Amino acid sequence: MRSLSTDLALPPRPRTVSLEEARGFPRIFEAEVEPRFIDPMGHMNTMWYVHLFDRASWSFLASMGVDAAYMKATHSGLFAVEENLRYLGELRLGDRVEVHARLLEIHAKSLRFTLFMVDATHERLAATAELVGTHVDMEKRRSRPFPEELLAGFRSRLR
Repeated sequence: MRSLSTDLALPPRPRTVSLEEARGFPRIFEAEVEPRFIDPMGHMNTMWYVHLFDRASWSFLASMGVDAAYMKATHSGLFAVEENLRYLGELRLGDRVEVHARLLEIHAKSLRFTLFMVDATHERLAATAELVGTHVDMEKRRSRPFPEELLAGFRSRLR
């Protein structure tokens, strides 16, 4: 039997941005590590990173026009179809976090962005999330193109 490590070639790890680079992108969400976030190891459990990144994602999308009013008026939404997380620094009870966002790619029906979770208490990058979202017709439950006015706004946010 061959080892798994010889069967698969892993892609190169993405470059981690510096704290200064992360803070150069718009801050779209802030929170504090709450008691319910803490696991038996005494730090924030991984499910809460996902939770905070999800809340930050919706804040980022709303800042670009994909908010509750848009979704209700157009019967559209976004589904996450890919999410890759990197844990870079431990977060503990009471730590303040801020999330900064960078739009990476836009396509007719999807977009890709990165979220940077900053540990503002200890001045370091705590985690990153790269996500792909697909624009969806909520009645047909199928992907659909973004309206041109949204795409134009997205293009202005590419960095």
